[in-house]
Amino acid sequence: MDGAKVAIGGSIQKAIGVSGLGLTLAVSGQSFAALSPLAGVPFPLVDPYSISTKVRGGLMTAIKLADIAVKIGKNDMGGL
Repeated sequence: MDGAKVAIGGSIQKAIGVSGLGLTLAVSGQSFAALSPLAGVPFPLVDPYSISTKVRGGLMTAIKLADIAVKIGKNDMGGL
């Protein structure tokens, strides 16, 4: 993830067992192609990107992503 910035904030109510997740996750960088190794598939070389989501739940329950927002270059997707 060459040049990517990752920010995580929020809380975990019970660290043992990882439950009660209330986190926000944001990833941004200059080239979406830099995420290819993480995803295991090649992405095209494109403009700067930013991805953010809220993470809720825990390991023993469903982990839910909410308020997903993706911006790649001038393209903006949200509400997924």
